[in-house]
This record gives sequence, C-alpha cells and structure tokens, in this order.
Amino acid sequence: MVALGGSEAAIYASNGTQLRYLQHTYLNPGVSTGKNRAVIYNRGAKEYTVETRSKTAVKSTTEQEISFCAMSPDGWLGVVTSSRYRANLQVLAPPYDDTDPLFTYPIFDEEPVALAFHPDNRSM
Repeated sequence: MVALGGSEAAIYASNGTQLRYLQHTYLNPGVSTGKNRAVIYNRGAKEYTVETRSKTAVKSTTEQEISFCAMSPDGWLGVVTSSRYRANLQVLAPPYDDTDPLFTYPIFDEEPVALAFHPDNRSM
C-alpha cells in the first residue's frame, strides 16, 4: 500500500509496517500501485518515478504532460500523456525503458479518462 500526501509518500507492507518514507516535489501528485511496485507521477507535468518496497526503480520524464498513470498487478506501467490535440498511451514493462515500449497508442481529438489492466496482465 502507498499513502500519498502533498509532499511525501509512505510505502507499507500488507501487515501495516512502514517500509519506506520518501518526499517528492510534485505539485499535483498521483499514484497507482501493482503487486510489488508503485508509480508516483506529477499530473499536468512530465515526471514520474517507479518505487519498490526498497528503492526507486526508475525516475523518468515524458515528452508531453502526464494525464495519469496505471500500474498493473505484475508491474506493467501505462502512461497517458496529452497535448492540445493528441493523447498518447504507452505501456512499459520493467525496467521501464520508454524508448522501447511494449505498446503505443495515439489518440486524436479525445481525452482518455481511465486505464485499467486485467488481472491476467494480458489485456487492458
């Protein structure tokens, strides 16, 4: 579990023990969790981090502003970015190399509002 505040986040084990405490500088933070990872992102900006129980796995930036992110149970990361006339969905697998996404889907003249992964990780 991840508890996200205005300038900090805490990662907890299933028994309620706090595993990590971290600070962030995101103005409009969002979070999505999978089984062993969490993505903390800055809505309306270009930064996100993928966190594990013990460390920051990756810090990255996007070319467009982030609308939202979603983490699958097995750790696939969906990042939805948008600009004035176009949105873009990228799905990344660990180690989250944004130059080699598993899937990219451009969306024109519409703005996505949600993304969910099926528990089997084979569909969205």
